[in-house]
Amino acid sequence: MACVKAFIHLECILCAQQELVEVIRCHLSKLMGEHKMKVIDVARKTGLHRNTITLLYNETAQRVDLDTMERLCKLFKCEVGDLFELVEVEGEE
Repeated sequence: MACVKAFIHLECILCAQQELVEVIRCHLSKLMGEHKMKVIDVARKTGLHRNTITLLYNETAQRVDLDTMERLCKLFKCEVGDLFELVEVEGEE
């Protein structure tokens, strides 16, 4: 029983060390799903490279050109805030 209490205590200490960090989430996959579009469809309609769209779709892009944001917003008839969102997530020190 003492081992269980020690484990729970250690787990609580680790939880206390986590802090919230802000990250930008891309909602391209959601928008594409709502419009029943594939990566190749978005590429053809926007003139963007498939790799650019895939990076945004998978949320692995490190940067986004303003031109890319403009083309995607025009295609989906949305605002930048509909495409990207700043959210807080738990991170580790």
